[in-house]
Amino acid sequence: MRIPLIVRTEKGEEDTHIPRPLLVAMGKVRRTLFRAEFLVDTGGPYTLLGYSDFQRLRLPLKGRMRSMMIAGFKLRAYSQGEVELNVGTEDREITSIVVRNLYACERAERHIPSILGVDTLRDNNLVLVFDAANGMGYLEKS
Repeated sequence: MRIPLIVRTEKGEEDTHIPRPLLVAMGKVRRTLFRAEFLVDTGGPYTLLGYSDFQRLRLPLKGRMRSMMIAGFKLRAYSQGEVELNVGTEDREITSIVVRNLYACERAERHIPSILGVDTLRDNNLVLVFDAANGMGYLEKS
């Protein structure tokens, strides 16, 4: 089963263009539904909801706090517990990805997006296939 990703090209340093694989998902935190685009980050150990995505939910940051390094910045993140993300497959079906521990992060010095980390890829036996040259990617259950 393949879960297609959106590949968005963003401007990087020195006028470089960086393709980024994004997973569009729906979920629920503390009985509040959300939709977010998660950057699939094979270097990120944790799955987290970025500050701007969490702020849209209008929920206070609460839960077990943990300090973590994300994108070279130390930030505080709060555990939201287990969350089920609903995503579409290439066959137009809905499947679930279980995030054992979703974190919500505080405002950081620079924008930190929502991230689908290695913890969730590993826990759900997901393989990332990413073709940066052709702007395509997908997750596949192994």
